[in-house]
Amino acid sequence: MDRTTLKRLGAAAIVVLAVLFVSAGGASAQPKGPNEASPLGILPRDDADIGASQPTPAQLCRAGKRFFCSNLTFSVAQGPRNHRTLVVQGQIGEGDYQRFRQALAEAGPIDDIVLNSPGGYLDEGLAIGRFIRGRRLTTRIPNGFLCISACNFIFMGGVVRYVDPGGKFAAHMFTASGSKTFVQDVLAEAQTRGLEATIRDIEQESAETAAKVARFLVEMSVSLRFLTEFAAIPNDHPRVLSIDELREYNIVNTD
Repeated sequence: MDRTTLKRLGAAAIVVLAVLFVSAGGASAQPKGPNEASPLGILPRDDADIGASQPTPAQLCRAGKRFFCSNLTFSVAQGPRNHRTLVVQGQIGEGDYQRFRQALAEAGPIDDIVLNSPGGYLDEGLAIGRFIRGRRLTTRIPNGFLCISACNFIFMGGVVRYVDPGGKFAAHMFTASGSKTFVQDVLAEAQTRGLEATIRDIEQESAETAAKVARFLVEMSVSLRFLTEFAAIPNDHPRVLSIDELREYNIVNTD
């Protein structure tokens, strides 16, 4: 494949991959204070805040930032008046939907779920969000915690959804361009099936993914305008939505 064809493929892929699964999580560009305690007394991870530059989770994991490694972690926090919270933290990885179900079953009675995640696999996030809705649980992003990208859809699963002052709900465009395996697969397919057929397949998958996300937003009573909002935010610069925006899109549905 000559250089001109490769450039055409790369340009086309960037356009049509806007709504594919996320492979690069991120933190908010607004830094938080170190170890700022939440109202539950839960401490955010020291390695969760990466500032404005957004390397991929794999790069951050190799750099020693365990918050971005592999899979979600689960723990139970006991609050006042026997209030029990399932704390969900870390990158959303393959198999986390089943792991979440197991963690919830083992946790016993839970009053709410708090989230602290840079994102990860979209399909896992959607499945966890739907399971939370089926259990009619409450979701929260406490002070000092962040919820980015695929984590957004876990949060939307809550029947009641809170973002505490100091909590951050950040959105950005999905991409698969940071996945070497995906890019290699696209190039290999283009060589065997041709550029136009490969682009058609990517466009089809992109359209299906956009429809899947739109259906989820409708199910969770979130405004479809959020779909166009996060699609316009660059993947490497997640934007923290204000509380007014979160209420406008009905992402936060209580005071």
